[in-house]
Amino acid sequence: MRLIPRLPPIPPPTPRNLWLLLASLLIWQNLWLLHATQDSPKLLLFVLLLWWGALTCMEDRLETLRPSPSRISLALGSVLLLWSLWRSSQIITLDSVVYVLAPLQGLGLALLCVPLRRLGQFSQQLLILLMLPVYPMVNSVGPVTRWLEGWVSPLTATIAAGWLSTLGIEAISNGRLVQTASGGVSVAGACSGIDQVSQVVAIALIFFLAFPLRRARHRWFMLAAAIGSAVAINTIRIALLALIVSVEGTATKGGGWWFNFFHEEMGSLIFSGINVFLFGALYLWVIERELGPPASPAP
Repeated sequence: MRLIPRLPPIPPPTPRNLWLLLASLLIWQNLWLLHATQDSPKLLLFVLLLWWGALTCMEDRLETLRPSPSRISLALGSVLLLWSLWRSSQIITLDSVVYVLAPLQGLGLALLCVPLRRLGQFSQQLLILLMLPVYPMVNSVGPVTRWLEGWVSPLTATIAAGWLSTLGIEAISNGRLVQTASGGVSVAGACSGIDQVSQVVAIALIFFLAFPLRRARHRWFMLAAAIGSAVAINTIRIALLALIVSVEGTATKGGGWWFNFFHEEMGSLIFSGINVFLFGALYLWVIERELGPPASPAP
C-alpha cells in the first residue's frame, strides 16, 4: 500500500511555464517586501488584490500563452526586472518606491512576453497595477482629502450616532464627534473611511475590467454602491468604537485592547473584508440580471 501520495510531475521548462514561474516569484517577492518593510496590512491586502485582478484579466489567455518577445522588449524587460529587484534590496523601512515596483515589474513581465508593438495586450493588467501609485496620493493629506473629510466625517459621525440610538444608547453627533455619556470618538484621518472608499473603488474598477457590465447605468450603479457601502460599513465601525468607549469608559484618545484592535488596521480589515464581500455579491447579482434567466430546456 502506498502511504506517501505521489507528487504531481514537474511541468516541462517551456517558455510559457518559465514565464509563469517568473511571474509567480516576482509577485511573491513583491508581497514579501511589503510585509517585511511596510507596517501596513491594508497596503499589503491592496497590493494582493491588484495582483489578483491583473491575473484574473488574463485568465482566459493563460492556456494559449506563448511568450515571444523581440530583442528590444527582452532587453528592456530584463533591465526593468533587474533594477526592481536591486532597488527592492535597498528598502529596509518606509519608502515611497514600493508604490512603483509592482507596475514596473508588471511592465517588465509584459515586455518579456510580447514585442513592443503588441504591448497593448497587457493594457488591462498595467492599468490595474498603476492604481498602486495613485493609492498614496488619494489617501495623503491634501486639499482633495481635506475636502472629502469635510463632508464625509460629519456624515459618518451622524450615522454612527444613529446606530447607537437604535441600540438604546444615548449618543449625539457634534461635527466630527460621536459623544456618549461615558466618552466619545472623533472621526478624522483614517477613521473617516476615505481609505476604504479608495480601496473599494479600485476593486470596482478591477471588476469592471475583469467582468465587464453591458449597460452603462449598471456600471454607474455599482460605482455608487461601492462608495455608499464603504461609507456605511465604516459608520458601523465608528459606532462600535463609540460603544466600546461607552462600555470601558475610556477617553477619546485612548482605549483598551478591543478599542485599539478595531481602531488600528488589523481590526479595520474585518470591515474591509465585509465590504468587499458585499460588493462582490451585489456585482454577481447585477451580472446575473444582465444575462437574464437561464434558457428553458427544449421539450
